[in-house]
Amino acid sequence: MLTQNAADALITLPNIKNSTLILTDDGYTIRYLRLSGFDIATEKREQRLHSILNGFGVRLQGDEIIVEARTENFGNDTNKVVMVK
Repeated sequence: MLTQNAADALITLPNIKNSTLILTDDGYTIRYLRLSGFDIATEKREQRLHSILNGFGVRLQGDEIIVEARTENFGNDTNKVVMVK
């Protein structure tokens, strides 16, 4: 478990699909931003968010930050989800 500035825990949830691990923050980060009063629904903020996500090689699916990893890259790809957060 990793700790955030607000002392909340972040759990990266792996899901195995075929031979790929799907790592997700389960929507925690986006929900946290919204609950903190941060509106990401503006065009510029959405562009910036996707720019950050692309820079780390992850994507947004609904509210979840997701990366698909192979077992040999599991540690590195887990770090990608954590770094975005």
